[in-house]
Amino acid sequence: MILNSKKECWILGSEKEFIEFYHANFLDAIEEQKIDYKLLTSIIKKSKGIFDDIDKIKIKKFYSPVKEDLCF
Repeated sequence: MILNSKKECWILGSEKEFIEFYHANFLDAIEEQKIDYKLLTSIIKKSKGIFDDIDKIKIKKFYSPVKEDLCF
């Protein structure tokens, strides 16, 4: 669904989900899409390296007790 987006895509995910996306090369695939995308995440310092190759403007971090119970 996400990779079929034509214009934009906003992705909300927990630290665990973005780590899984990273290991599945999903973040590389979304970067290759010619769409506007934003990532909303609860990533903490120890895992933030997974976003090193992504424009920081596209990433929004939130600090909340809700870490793993995210869904849409």
